[in-house]
Amino acid sequence: MKKSVLVINYHEIISHESTKPFSIKDIYSVTANAFNGQVNTLIRKKVNLVSLDDVVNNRLSDEFSVAITIDDGHLSDIETVYPKLKANQIKATFFILADKQADCKYWDAVPELLNSGFSIGSHGCTHSDFKQLNAEEQLAELAMSKNELERKIGSKVNYFAFPFGSYTKESVQLAKQVGYKAVLTTEVKLNDTESHPYIIHRWSVKQNTSLKEFEGMVTNQDILRRKIATSTIKKGIKKVIGKNFSDYLNVVFDF
Repeated sequence: MKKSVLVINYHEIISHESTKPFSIKDIYSVTANAFNGQVNTLIRKKVNLVSLDDVVNNRLSDEFSVAITIDDGHLSDIETVYPKLKANQIKATFFILADKQADCKYWDAVPELLNSGFSIGSHGCTHSDFKQLNAEEQLAELAMSKNELERKIGSKVNYFAFPFGSYTKESVQLAKQVGYKAVLTTEVKLNDTESHPYIIHRWSVKQNTSLKEFEGMVTNQDILRRKIATSTIKKGIKKVIGKNFSDYLNVVFDF
């Protein structure tokens, strides 16, 4: 039976909703109440929850599973996400910036994260768009962030999440060269683990993602496939209109 996984992705968890007009950062910031409600939905609906290691190594028993990742290394990883997931025995991978994440409180918590079965991945050094970097700059982001994070956490960093979900074929080859076991983007797509994909696709939860939409995405394959089809169309449009204008449409119209 074909095994498929939806990897859902969060960014910062905030206390209150942002007021309009949104910024791009606001759009991808989810309130603590919403996050808690979404995790409760995963539990209530008995969704098969797996780790990123399970996805990459195809250690899955069910036809459909969900994995959780979190980008950017905000303190809400430690203060909100980790306690909620740990209390419910859910594992996740935190993707952090090697150069940016300097908060002592975050680093002090990393040993406990690792001992609890969570993992750390790289999000680069400077959160740069890989499509705007040459090969030498991409290689530096990939290698330097991996080396620095491994030095700080004392264990292997196996996964790289491209900032903005942006990458090229060259980016993927360079990541393999550096030694990453998989790379992650934010293109919405189901991951077929039996084909051992190197590129893992993710769905980013937004501030205006309703609980109904979230429940549909993690329990209803038809809703999920429609979302994937819509996102594919939007991706094609964004290529034509450019990143700046697509960001504007995203802020104003949730494009």
